[in-house]
Amino acid sequence: NTAIPTLLHHAQATLKKASVIVVISDSPAVLGTERILALLSQRHHILWVSIEDCLIANHDAEREYADIQTLETFPKQLRTDPKVIEALTEHVKNHNHKVSQLLASVKSNHTTVSTEQGIVSALYKLLHESSLELR
Repeated sequence: NTAIPTLLHHAQATLKKASVIVVISDSPAVLGTERILALLSQRHHILWVSIEDCLIANHDAEREYADIQTLETFPKQLRTDPKVIEALTEHVKNHNHKVSQLLASVKSNHTTVSTEQGIVSALYKLLHESSLELR
C-alpha cells in the first residue's frame, strides 16, 4: 500500500506554512515512512488516528467479515478459531505499539479507535493533548 507514503510526500512538497496534519487510516503503511515523518514533523504537527481491524476490535464469531478491497468473505473457520483471532490480535497490538513509538519519536500524537464513530472524539483528544504540548 503506497497511499500513505505518497500522501506524506505530497504534504511535505506542498505545505509551506506550519500546519496540523491529520491522518486517519486503517493502513499499516506508516512503518517505513520514518524519514518523511521526521521531515514533516520539523515544520508541522502530525495527529494520527489508526482504525483497528473490525475482525479484532468488534469480534463476533457469528458475523460475516469481508475484505474491504476484494469483498471476499473470510472463511468461518478463520473468524471463529480462537488461535487465529489471538494471533491476529497480538499482531495488531504489536503493530500499533510500533506505530505509536515511531510517531512519538517524531513528536507526533497517535491513538487507535475501534469504530468509525470514535474518530471525532479521538481527534479532539489528540488536539487537546497536542495543544498542551505546544504551550
